[in-house]
Amino acid sequence: MPEVNSSIRFPPRTGDDIARQTLSTMYEELRSGSKISNVESISSMLDTGIEPSLKAKIAGILLHHFFHAGMFDRAATYGAIACDADPADLEAQKGLVSALYRLGRWDQARQRLKQLLTEHDKDFDFQSLHGTVLVTSGSSTKHGLTAPWRSL
Repeated sequence: MPEVNSSIRFPPRTGDDIARQTLSTMYEELRSGSKISNVESISSMLDTGIEPSLKAKIAGILLHHFFHAGMFDRAATYGAIACDADPADLEAQKGLVSALYRLGRWDQARQRLKQLLTEHDKDFDFQSLHGTVLVTSGSSTKHGLTAPWRSL
């Protein structure tokens, strides 16, 4: 029987190492067409001190996962986490605004879009979302917009 050297010690895995492995597993599951497994344990990882870019990526995937499942409240929660971790992630910003829109949280969506449009005034998606939020919430006339189909 071969001798086992029990004196070899591996360093403990850091939270970032675990987050990277989790992110890799999430990507594999999505590529294979599966649903993301262990969502609750993944979401608890976001409460730890992992690297902000990893937190943003994991929360961004969960944002889209819950949005497409029609769970807009959870999508908005993960969208906020992703946007706080990486404010420059425009896809997460758009996902969060879309979730807020679906929830009817017009003021929050409008405020976030107003801020985003100061920095990204040429972004078609932000412009479109802003117009949609204004018209749908009924505040379009206050902002000089009209909904042409309403006069039909």
